[in-house]
Amino acid sequence: MSSKSIAFGKFVRKHITNHKSFSRWMRAGIGLESSRRWLVANLKPSYTRWVDYITTKTISEALKGEKVAWVNLFFPGEILATFGLKTVSAEGLSGTLSSMHLDDIAIQKAESIGINRSLCTFHRASVGASEMNLFPAPIAVFTTNILCDGNLPTFAFHANCRKRPFFVIDVPKHISKESEEYLVKQIEDMIAELESLFKSSFDYKYFKKLISTEQETLQILRDAYRKLSHNPLRMKLYQHVNALYSLHLRGYSLEFNKAVKVLSKQLDREQEQPRKRILWLHLVPYYDSELYNIFSPSSDIAVVTSELEWDPLEVDLDPEHPVRSVARKLLMNPEIGPLERRIKFVTQLARDFSVDAVIHFNHWGCKQSSGAVGLIKRRFEELRIPFLSLDGDCVDHTSSSIGQYKTRVEAFLEMIG
Repeated sequence: MSSKSIAFGKFVRKHITNHKSFSRWMRAGIGLESSRRWLVANLKPSYTRWVDYITTKTISEALKGEKVAWVNLFFPGEILATFGLKTVSAEGLSGTLSSMHLDDIAIQKAESIGINRSLCTFHRASVGASEMNLFPAPIAVFTTNILCDGNLPTFAFHANCRKRPFFVIDVPKHISKESEEYLVKQIEDMIAELESLFKSSFDYKYFKKLISTEQETLQILRDAYRKLSHNPLRMKLYQHVNALYSLHLRGYSLEFNKAVKVLSKQLDREQEQPRKRILWLHLVPYYDSELYNIFSPSSDIAVVTSELEWDPLEVDLDPEHPVRSVARKLLMNPEIGPLERRIKFVTQLARDFSVDAVIHFNHWGCKQSSGAVGLIKRRFEELRIPFLSLDGDCVDHTSSSIGQYKTRVEAFLEMIG
């Protein structure tokens, strides 16, 4: 996500047709960066340094390919971690390629085998990467239907392409006792299938321990939320993405637990406050863009939070009932079900963080984000909170006009004063 990433991408691009050479250089480069970030996070602890490390570590694990499971962002990784698997976001792999300006190769490959251009580039890039074997094959592939209707066909492609088992959790769109029982049954059935696949018993004692750590982490985050709303951290734009990936992929880990404890200590000190506060909805481009400069930590107009950093906070996890806790966490996600749930959630974020404006990034091909933006905009207009709907692509660095971003965002910021 920097000139270093792009320079490294330019170098490994020369090796991309030689699978062994490409993999070797990628493992070495990302592994070295992961070690560097671990060292920095330990020597100079901060929340942003820890989430930067955790995110880079997951990519390094994907490149090593040892006991790796490919998942979508909302899959309950606690279950897989109990089997000793390391969860890696397939969307995150696309983002990694984008940060190094290698996304175009994977996207072109996907299109060459007939993948339609209307499909989101997170999926197109990951399909191309699978077809080209840019990352080692996972042990298995897992997804939910949360947020994106492209998850099922894309993750099924990964499983078929890499000849790996495929698992799906179907999350109902309405909260009810029946929906909860339906989810509990699916999770229990999946655990039984995984026991058969891995020829090992599910360690419920360890599973409860992971849920206990995650509950502690969520409680710290709930306390931090109140502090952050008044005393927000100054973060780089991409670090909001690293924070949400760390939360969703490794929210049960001791490393993320350490990250939020560091955050809690940081918030006891007063931060330098921006002149204007922005709430960011959906995701941000993974490649370096003018947006990174506009919303840099030194800017007097800051993105104080984004919506996907907080969606699990309403759920209390009970270590004594770990399967049911996971089911409730899935079911209560405000990003699924009637749009009113998401609108209520993001407007509460806007109120709590006292934002001066909202920016919604409409990622190309994402029906969930683009299809809802009109109704979300109307709600913020009713609240008299300025709202910018910004069209672009999170992954394809060749498709977006840097100048257009700059012109539209600067005009919007000038409007809000």
